[in-house]
Amino acid sequence: MAAERGKMLAEDEKCIQTHIMDIEVELDAKDITGTLYSKNVIDLDDMKHIDAGTTRVERTNRFLDILMARGTEAFPAFLHGLEVMGYKALHKKLTSTKDSMTLSPPTEAQFRSQFKALRQQIDRVLAEVDTQAAKMDLIFESKGKSASKEELKVLRKDLATKEELIVFRDEVAASAANVTDNFNNMYKTFDENVDQPVILKGQTAGRDDPQGNAQILIDELKEQVSCLVEASRNLQKIISRYNIVNRE
Repeated sequence: MAAERGKMLAEDEKCIQTHIMDIEVELDAKDITGTLYSKNVIDLDDMKHIDAGTTRVERTNRFLDILMARGTEAFPAFLHGLEVMGYKALHKKLTSTKDSMTLSPPTEAQFRSQFKALRQQIDRVLAEVDTQAAKMDLIFESKGKSASKEELKVLRKDLATKEELIVFRDEVAASAANVTDNFNNMYKTFDENVDQPVILKGQTAGRDDPQGNAQILIDELKEQVSCLVEASRNLQKIISRYNIVNRE
């Protein structure tokens, strides 16, 4: 079994996205599965699944799908596999892009733009959850009195799903408010030190790294929002089922 599951670092994922065409053209994934297996990044089932691809591109795409969900050590192991198995040109392209990302972290303006877009998405998702929750309440109110015992059981289960979603919605809203406070403090730091060198992620300094911390907060909030969107879709499916019943 692979040692770690979960998303790789955002900058590593971005590096792969930048060179996805190069990877598809130059790599045959079966050449490096053994190396990644030895690094405990993929397991035997993963190897079999990748190697079973009937074309080079299919094997590479299967490999990338798995790699992206193998945690923070997946990309370094991928680079190592490329190097030891002779994919020197591809290794150089990826490492060069990785190094440029390390040397050029997001600026204040990029942080502001990134967080503004995220806040707009959060507001849309929260509003959609509120709308769906209200619809679910109306469904329960209209059907609850005339429902049979079995129908009422299903209604109450669906209503409980709605209540769980509302709790999650409030958690995301609280997280967004907390991140907003942190960002306001970061912007204040920027403004107060406008004539001083900005300490960027990865650089060494004798004080905290507000930009690095801010990026961590953004990534964590994005993950929460992604989960909320999925939960909201599940409630929408429930509501759609009742809407179909109503039309019939």
